[in-house]
Amino acid sequence: MEHDVSRTHPIPMQDELAIGILGRFARMNAIPSLDLAARTINSQTNARNPNLLWLLAEVCGKSEREFSLKHSLLPVLCPILKGAENPLFNGGDLFSESNRAMNCLLGHIRWCQECCQNDIDNHHFSYWRRLHQIVGLDWCPRHLTPLVQTSQKFAINNPGHPATIATVSEPLTATKPKMENSVFRRMQEIVIGLLQRSCPIALKAWLNVVRVRCDVAGLCIPETGNFPVVSDLIRESLPSNWLSRYIPQVARKSPNTFIREIDGACISKRLQYPTLVYASILSVLFDSSEQALHALDAANLQAKSLHQEMMNETSPLRHR
Repeated sequence: MEHDVSRTHPIPMQDELAIGILGRFARMNAIPSLDLAARTINSQTNARNPNLLWLLAEVCGKSEREFSLKHSLLPVLCPILKGAENPLFNGGDLFSESNRAMNCLLGHIRWCQECCQNDIDNHHFSYWRRLHQIVGLDWCPRHLTPLVQTSQKFAINNPGHPATIATVSEPLTATKPKMENSVFRRMQEIVIGLLQRSCPIALKAWLNVVRVRCDVAGLCIPETGNFPVVSDLIRESLPSNWLSRYIPQVARKSPNTFIREIDGACISKRLQYPTLVYASILSVLFDSSEQALHALDAANLQAKSLHQEMMNETSPLRHR
């Protein structure tokens, strides 16, 4: 039997994860699985692009860009992008990984027991949050409690449903020491700040900020030579057990050794690096997350202004 997607659709909640919205759509329309819900939406929407994230945006009455930035993990998949200083930057370029961002980056989905109870108290139902799906953050940033993790297929249910109850991602005894590390807290705040951005940072802006801060810290960024590099500072500052799990190249490195997967982010004009790498670099180069994010914003604004000036200089109308 066909389902009319225009008949019953969910209103997205703040920070609600797209696949959780798909699960609510399925429940509201008595559809028994996420796959069938996705096929139903695909067969009955008028979107020009058969991208599930964008099809779901249409169902919810949202633009592709707004929905992707507020309900997917794209902002932490693509926080730094070449060409992002272009005011005409194409949404299709930005959302090239949107199918991946529709899902959880960890292969499973996670929820916080305290957030769940607060949701029920305030909204009478709980929902899946993006904030709980960030790679490297195994606890709720708001409540500092370990997250419960379960199979992504159970996103068709609300968090707290019997099917979603499983093991926690790490015990509280493992979380507490990390949160007592000021650099680690700063790294977490930077990751969350990147998740909540409305646009990516231009690669040129990122490189300008990092070059200046490395100079201030007395760090070198060449690939050769026996000099201290930013990965040395990361190894000294962030918890070793966390580094071993999420950035193992740093955990096992020798002093003054250039690690391309980490230090390369300070010089590369082509490659895309994981958000944890960007956030870790910023966390050791700045004294606060606010300072780091403000520096990125200021450099990004300058990059856009310079790009616009160059466009104006080369505009055919200017030379008529």
